[in-house]
Amino acid sequence: MNEQYHQFNEMLMQKLNPTPELSFENQDSVSVFSDIAENMGQGNLLVQVTLAKAAIPIEGAKVTVTDSSGNVVARAITDQSGRTEQIPLPAPSAEYSQNPGGTVRPYSIYNIQVAYPGYYVEDAVNVPIFDKVNSIQPIPLEPLPDGTDPEEKIIVNEAQTPNL
Repeated sequence: MNEQYHQFNEMLMQKLNPTPELSFENQDSVSVFSDIAENMGQGNLLVQVTLAKAAIPIEGAKVTVTDSSGNVVARAITDQSGRTEQIPLPAPSAEYSQNPGGTVRPYSIYNIQVAYPGYYVEDAVNVPIFDKVNSIQPIPLEPLPDGTDPEEKIIVNEAQTPNL
């Protein structure tokens, strides 16, 4: 199953950054993943960066979105409300979420990193993105105490499997 997800991510990256040739060892996988690539949808991600238990928005935070392989797929800067613009991201077609027990995960997984001077770098990992869904990912920042290495990170794993 992990191999299928890996191949799906490769196919997804081909859609994002086309390469001259993509080959698979298993011909059956090629046909399955070709069908998926043809049936790709799009979800949207909006990142909201705040302080003080979401009371204070952070303007100018740097947001980087990567796929599960670590490839950067989007970069954004938060506005005065602490939000990025909506970031369109590829996701499997919504039709895959209508098939219980299907072999295709009905969402894509992305990682989000937020950096702002004087605060811990925050990573939200395994963030699910669904086709035709506008997702808002809140990222609360924590200030660095005096003498703390600014390279330290706080990682939040969003890997709870969505109940479909």
